[in-house]
Amino acid sequence: MRHPNDKIWGLWGPDEKSPQIWGLLSRLLKEYCLRLDVVYDDPEFPIANRYPKVYYWNQTGFDT
Repeated sequence: MRHPNDKIWGLWGPDEKSPQIWGLLSRLLKEYCLRLDVVYDDPEFPIANRYPKVYYWNQTGFDT
């Protein structure tokens, strides 16, 4: 996402989740800079035990 109103996959307009994802991603990029990996859920590439901390886009408890 380049901004909160960006198209999803370049095809669809933003939805109700876009501002939440944008806010969390912006905050984490400020905190971690180039030490942040953005990954997608894919069973062929499990992230378990790969990262010391994992943030999920729909995780509660973030001030975005």
